[in-house]
Amino acid sequence: MKYLDYVIANISFPDWFYRVAIKYQLYCRLNKENKKYKDYTIQAYASQLSKKNITVLSDKANEQHYEVPVSFFNYVMGKHKKYSSCYFAHGTENLDDAEYAMLKLTCDRAKIKDGHSILDLGCGWGSLSIFIAQNYPKSTILAISNSSSQHEYIESQVKYLNLKNLKSLDGYLGEYARKIISKITNYAS
Repeated sequence: MKYLDYVIANISFPDWFYRVAIKYQLYCRLNKENKKYKDYTIQAYASQLSKKNITVLSDKANEQHYEVPVSFFNYVMGKHKKYSSCYFAHGTENLDDAEYAMLKLTCDRAKIKDGHSILDLGCGWGSLSIFIAQNYPKSTILAISNSSSQHEYIESQVKYLNLKNLKSLDGYLGEYARKIISKITNYAS
């Protein structure tokens, strides 16, 4: 695998190649997971999760990638700092538009309405929280990150964009979630 990693890191391939490779990797991973959990019900899985901590190994995650400065991510993400995925609909040709399309699609699928109270656990660079705050001004959003650098970035955007309906906290997610869970109408993670 190290040879393949080296080749991918040092040789440019066309986008279609990466898409095919990613789809194949996902196909293999899903097959493996389906075999592993073929007799595992949703109810059993939900029951198991309800007994666990909300987050695990968050310190290690911070060490590995969450505390990387925003200046690095300016090179690899679009202007919305969408950390997890994008939506390249037909005709979408750049990362900024794909991030926007995914944020809009996420809100549509979550049935976000103006006036909702939203908890965004593990909010990354705050792309969804900021998007909701801008597009649903009567909503209140609480964005929680265990990363200091991400929290600082979100706070800078809240000030820069003058967002009065977005509050950002940093720290252990589980502590906050248990205290405020009853006041939230929608959740994002």
